[in-house]
Amino acid sequence: MSRKDITIQDVFLATKELNSRIGDTTARAGAASSVADILQKRPDLSPTEAVELIVEEGKN
Repeated sequence: MSRKDITIQDVFLATKELNSRIGDTTARAGAASSVADILQKRPDLSPTEAVELIVEEGKN
């Protein structure tokens, strides 16, 4: 997956999934930015994998 393959819909769906896992409203505010940043830095990841990475990083 290259950067041009990432769509707004991908980021929206991944952010929606991430928000469903996060209870804290403050954390939700940065979720879209985090998903977009990870997808730009790691174009090999799917939006779902980006969410998994954020969730794992949040646990550490």
